[in-house]
Amino acid sequence: MTTYNDDSHHIVPLVVEAPGTGKSECYGFRVRMWIKTNGNDNWTIDVARVTLYFSDGTTLVAEKFGFNLDGDGDTVEFAAL
Repeated sequence: MTTYNDDSHHIVPLVVEAPGTGKSECYGFRVRMWIKTNGNDNWTIDVARVTLYFSDGTTLVAEKFGFNLDGDGDTVEFAAL
């Protein structure tokens, strides 16, 4: 939970460790993002990207470009291709 000021820009690093999870189990993984507001907020997001890194040096990526989250509880989902 973080407070963001109006017209601010942020990169939010998120590290999730899951030792023993194989790449084959992660194909097509889904991401759900939502907004929790304290008022009538609108987030304009240029790009949301989640990259999974594997011990063999490969990656899987889910990303979504150019969208808004508008008001408390608004949500978006996207998946790795």
